[in-house]
Amino acid sequence: MNRQQPKEEVNKRKRFMVYMIFLAISGLLWLLIKINNVYTVKFPVTLTFSDPPPGIWLEDEFITQELEAELQSRGYELLRVVLFNKKKPIIHASMRSLSPRKVNQYEYYVTAQTLKNLVASHLGLGPDEVVIAENELRFRATQLTSKKVKVVPRLDISYDPSFGPYGQPEITPDSIEIYAINSVIDTLKFIPTEARTYRNTRNQLADSLKLNMQHPSMSAAHKKVFFVQQVEQFTETTALVDIESGDAAGLKIFPNRTLVIYNVALKDFGKVDAGGFTVEVDTSGLAKRSAHLFLKVSRIPPGVQLVRLDPGKVEYLIPVTR
Repeated sequence: MNRQQPKEEVNKRKRFMVYMIFLAISGLLWLLIKINNVYTVKFPVTLTFSDPPPGIWLEDEFITQELEAELQSRGYELLRVVLFNKKKPIIHASMRSLSPRKVNQYEYYVTAQTLKNLVASHLGLGPDEVVIAENELRFRATQLTSKKVKVVPRLDISYDPSFGPYGQPEITPDSIEIYAINSVIDTLKFIPTEARTYRNTRNQLADSLKLNMQHPSMSAAHKKVFFVQQVEQFTETTALVDIESGDAAGLKIFPNRTLVIYNVALKDFGKVDAGGFTVEVDTSGLAKRSAHLFLKVSRIPPGVQLVRLDPGKVEYLIPVTR
């Protein structure tokens, strides 16, 4: 009898295990059937809008809006959405991609179909699986004015010894239409770019620069510009140039020539000569009866970097009139 009792216990455990396995399989089959059914659930989302089209500026209270969507999909899709969005999802949307329509001078709206596509894309559902109760979403916007201003690059460039810039940076586009509220447009003279630093430069620079929008209402069709800075290797050389006395008729100067010391790109070395420079006497010192008159360079060939003049000043004699 003692041997038979353990055997009955073993049989009971086996029957219980078989029962639990069948129960688990039945539950799994039931779950698979259920999650394959179509369900409808309410699903709140937060929409934040940015990047309005040129010409309008969203007022702060309309930048973030709450929206209640209705999701109609199979259970396993809804389960995925809920598991991946434990908190109320925040959907960031570019106003330009939504193509808002104009109601009047101050009001714009986005259609329900556009909102459905936006929410469905974010949640990984089809547009037919999302229902938006609102027919449209309205915004109140401020009409902006515009002005075309020059783009000023903020570049900090240092060069390897004997290398330097060949001409000014080429900016494309070099001016741009800026939209903003009236008070900003009235004081806007130019639009700066982001600051960019380059060190030990010896090759051509070509890069993009973001525009620095200094006020929240500012916008433009372009977000960045492109710049090219030609870089060449330079060498130092000299040219002996005659000094012009300017308007001071009869003025005698000593010496009457000066040595212009300048840097020129190696590729232009044979193209630059003394005839490309004009050196004049600065006659402002005559009124002060200065002992010497300083020299100034009034014309310099393109691509040349002036170093100094030797001498940089001259003695003079004023003819005596009788």
